[in-house]
Amino acid sequence: MTDKIPFTGKSPLLDRLCAALSAEWLAYYRYWAASRTVVCPQFIDLPASLLRHAAGKLRHAKLLCRRIIELGGRPEVSFADMRPASFTSVCHGLEQFLKSIRMAEEDAMIRYQEIADLARKSDKRTCSLADEILLEEARSEQHIQDLLYSIGPRRRRLCRNA
Repeated sequence: MTDKIPFTGKSPLLDRLCAALSAEWLAYYRYWAASRTVVCPQFIDLPASLLRHAAGKLRHAKLLCRRIIELGGRPEVSFADMRPASFTSVCHGLEQFLKSIRMAEEDAMIRYQEIADLARKSDKRTCSLADEILLEEARSEQHIQDLLYSIGPRRRRLCRNA
């Protein structure tokens, strides 16, 4: 795991769920902010695509909050221990920005795999939730990878941040 897990003292599973909740909120904000700042004439639909990703992150956060409460925990968000490389502000170029998002999606996939592994024998519901979100993260990572692949050298020069 790339993120340090804050210890709440309740359970390792709740700690990891709260860490995942923090990451989802931060990812939601990054996607939302990027949808309003990234400008690229070659990818006119990019802001809408980033907003769809933001909506997915918000959905994940809601699911995690609900599950944390069902387990008797309290949803707690902390950004202090987040890996800076994954959640930097919008980068100077579209390619660098997309690479940072791809890295964050890869971190999320590791996070949800760990949650699923931890819950697999003792909490089938949480395991199922982690597996569901893991699948969505994999799709998201593939979409970002496809965007990176579609950006050619000429397009990279045309894209900028507003």
